[in-house]
Amino acid sequence: MGEKAIKKTKLSRNTMAVFSLIGGALVLICTGGGIYGVSVMTVAPAAERFGVSTAVTGMYNTAWLVGLIISAFLGGRIMTKLNTNGSAILGGILGFLGLLCMGFGGALPIYFFGAFLTGWPICLTGPALLQTTISKWYYKGRATMIGVVGMTEAIGTTIVASVTAKLLENTDTGYTTALVFAAFFVLAGNLLAGLVFFRGIPEDYGYVPVGGESLQGKGGSLEIPGLTKKEAYRKSYFWIFLIGMSILNFSYGLVQPQLSAYTQFLGYTAAQAAILVSVWSWGKSIIKIIYGFLGDKFGLRFGICVTAVIPIITGVLYIFNTGFPALVVCAAGMGIIGGLTGSGTLGISRMVGSKEFTKMALLPHGFNGIGNFFTGFVFRALFTGTMVGYQRAYTLSVIVLCIYVVMMFISLNKKNMFENEGTL
Repeated sequence: MGEKAIKKTKLSRNTMAVFSLIGGALVLICTGGGIYGVSVMTVAPAAERFGVSTAVTGMYNTAWLVGLIISAFLGGRIMTKLNTNGSAILGGILGFLGLLCMGFGGALPIYFFGAFLTGWPICLTGPALLQTTISKWYYKGRATMIGVVGMTEAIGTTIVASVTAKLLENTDTGYTTALVFAAFFVLAGNLLAGLVFFRGIPEDYGYVPVGGESLQGKGGSLEIPGLTKKEAYRKSYFWIFLIGMSILNFSYGLVQPQLSAYTQFLGYTAAQAAILVSVWSWGKSIIKIIYGFLGDKFGLRFGICVTAVIPIITGVLYIFNTGFPALVVCAAGMGIIGGLTGSGTLGISRMVGSKEFTKMALLPHGFNGIGNFFTGFVFRALFTGTMVGYQRAYTLSVIVLCIYVVMMFISLNKKNMFENEGTL
């Protein structure tokens, strides 16, 4: 970067790097936790509110994904222009407005517009921003670090799901109150992160990421070798990786909506459903540490492929058993699939050079959304209004997961990586 781009600061590089971790934890707790925690719990109450079936309000996921997909393909430019702090603030405001629309909207179009708005924060802030920011501030061991900080999302989801379950006990105002609570939860965390802790990226200050001193360029910033945007688009393994992420989310979309159906079809209470949502969230969070550590130690291909075997096993269990203990295990398996959807930015960071990374970091999230979007149509075709329908969907999910493992094994070959994996 040129001299004009260098900013002055009294904070050391290490302090700003730690600030990025705190900011990342905040956006995960409040964005991922707030939006995921309340949306899963309010599908059935929304159906009662509007006098429709849960299949209709379950299309919240489709509207949400449209917002996510658009923000993923535009988010790189937005993040480059607004920097990480501006992206967090914008994402928090959009999430806040979206949840308020869902809570106060008296008609389904307003409800779905609110759902559309809540898709944007997932890329502008939340998981995508965390991965991008840490990948910029830390070089060695960043996959493990992303996993450790990523655990905080489960804290937010547990808090919001538990509070939502309590608020929903009031059948008159509980639905609206729960969404208002989640809206302010999302806004507060993102404003705090954007105004206090996110301070841009190392290149803005002429710093190099922690652990990347050996790759310091002439201008002082980190210069990681890798593909340019045009080169990446010409590589078959790059597209196999992105399509593989879409395939993974196709699988995830087949199982994730089931969390909202347990009370309807199996007679579980809102409190039991909250337990399942919390287990799902913790599974989603903890697994990021596992595949991150394995990826840093043995290579990203090893970390991802080994991890993906776990939900395949829990999926087979779910096909034959729907008792509550089995569902707890399967909820963890669902969470693991969700955790793997966050590996896209890591893969991009090890293929693409540092100059192109910010612009391309959110691409996998767009492909995530595409896979999940089309799953909605398949899911509704398989969904018969019974647990048999859900089990049928999970069977297909297991098959799709196997395809994903093969695609990751091919695309994440070490010869395609520009970083010395296994030593990070």
